[in-house]
Amino acid sequence: MFDLTSSKLLILALVALVVVGPKDLPILLRTVGKYLGLIRRQASEFRSYFDEAMKEQELASLKEEMQAIKRDVSNTVSSAGRALESDMNAVKADIDGGMGATSASISATAPAVAADAPLPAAGGEAVSTAASAYPTPATPNTSTNAATAAATASAEPAVKIGA
Repeated sequence: MFDLTSSKLLILALVALVVVGPKDLPILLRTVGKYLGLIRRQASEFRSYFDEAMKEQELASLKEEMQAIKRDVSNTVSSAGRALESDMNAVKADIDGGMGATSASISATAPAVAADAPLPAAGGEAVSTAASAYPTPATPNTSTNAATAAATASAEPAVKIGA
């Protein structure tokens, strides 16, 4: 800042020694050191207050940004929820409306078929629709369904292919 070199400091010390005198020079240097320490403490305190104010400002701006992000996310989620709810209501209405129309048209046009009545196969043979005629696939946990697996393995299918 002042560009003080060692030669300039030596000249300054000699001038101070001549002007103040050797007797009062230590007192002068002690006083100058005390004031320099006071100035440094004030500068450090000012710097810490300034840094604290900058951090508070930075935190306030980050808080504002986070609140804006929070608002955006909550708006997005609520709009997505509303869209999902409206889609769900539309699908439900379609299902409810479609089921009523479908069941009414089926009952009006299709003849009544018994649940256990045999259906004609492609070759003219009768195929049973009873649940016992279709083997149940074995589950991976065969210890709990061992009896069911054994029963279905021994059951013959109602339709023989290629016979």
